[in-house]
Amino acid sequence: MLVRAIIVLLALMILLTAYYWVHKPFDLTTITILGGAALDTLTVGALFAIAGGIGRWGMALLQQRLALDFTLLSRAERFALAGIAGLMLISSAVLALGMVGLFRNVFFWIPLLVIGVLLRHEVKTWLEDGRAILVAARPQTRWGWILAAFSVTLLVLALLHSLAPPYAWDGMTYHLVGPSHYLADGRITPQPENAYFGFPKAVEMLFSVVMSLFGRDTAAAPVHVGFGILGFLAVGGLTRRYADSSIESAWLAVSLLIGSFSLWLVMTWTYVDLAVLALSTLAFSLVNVWRETKDSRWLILLGFLCGFSLTIKYTVGLLIGALGLYILVYQPLRNVLRQPHQLIRDVLFFGLPIIVAFLPWMIRAALHYNNPFYPYFFDGLNWNSERALYFNQVGMGLLSHNLWWQLPIMPIAATIFGV
Repeated sequence: MLVRAIIVLLALMILLTAYYWVHKPFDLTTITILGGAALDTLTVGALFAIAGGIGRWGMALLQQRLALDFTLLSRAERFALAGIAGLMLISSAVLALGMVGLFRNVFFWIPLLVIGVLLRHEVKTWLEDGRAILVAARPQTRWGWILAAFSVTLLVLALLHSLAPPYAWDGMTYHLVGPSHYLADGRITPQPENAYFGFPKAVEMLFSVVMSLFGRDTAAAPVHVGFGILGFLAVGGLTRRYADSSIESAWLAVSLLIGSFSLWLVMTWTYVDLAVLALSTLAFSLVNVWRETKDSRWLILLGFLCGFSLTIKYTVGLLIGALGLYILVYQPLRNVLRQPHQLIRDVLFFGLPIIVAFLPWMIRAALHYNNPFYPYFFDGLNWNSERALYFNQVGMGLLSHNLWWQLPIMPIAATIFGV
């Protein structure tokens, strides 16, 4: 039965391919489109490779200065952490360039290429780590191969989908429009006609970098796919480290996420939520390493990670609050009673880096929109309390829609049933 099903499936695939070949012949237009897609993929790949090198260099510096033992994390988590750290540092640098009127491809790519050459050893090592992770991800059972094939197929389809011309509402309304305005103006400018432009735009800075090189807006969505890949690697590494160490547990965790239709669909858009997933997963990794080692220095890195997450989306504030509560709960009682300065130090180690990472975007919002937390808490550029009330869309939650039953099963409801 299985062999017959495979033959039928292959026959249908051949039939659809032949139909497409006849009705959409392979001509110069198709070659141009495929060449553009390859160009976008190489552009995004170059950005991520350089970011990975920067992240590895930064982690080596932290290991030297703070004596952080990154081997407590799995190789997949370390790989993802290096990539995310490099991307967030590049994003902050692009923000600085945009604020001083240097929002041009020449000011993006020449420094990036120079850094890539200077850190060529770190870039090469990061790429080799990626290859080693792929080798180690080889399943050991038939069930593992099914999960791996399912996950990889959906990931490849997401990448192909992301290379198509953009169409999603969010991207066409602000995720792509903002970078287009900034690149046209040569600087980051206030946009009073669209409140979405006032939010922190860390990932949009990276969209701007890849869009600027060849003027192709189709290069932006693959950046989101890249964040998704790093996020899934972090999820798999974290799961394997705390589960039974089998590669099947990692593939199961990844397949549960990428198999949820909404998450897969969002990954194909010019969007930012997969970046939040990646940074949030790494935040869980770091806070658990802190709990196991009780080494407060891990909280410094955790704080910077949370601060960078906040520059992507304000809703990460909920995660930061939860992590802060987690840190308080897992404080040794004797330290709180006998050594309260330990608790104060941990709070500062966690809190100050959040402020430092988020501060550049607060300054930008204050300068451009007269509100460091625009569009919340205060009025601002072309903004008042009435518009804020309408914008917040109160009454859109699960309780308001009589979907309270999803709360106890949130891990399932947010993935398998999630919309």
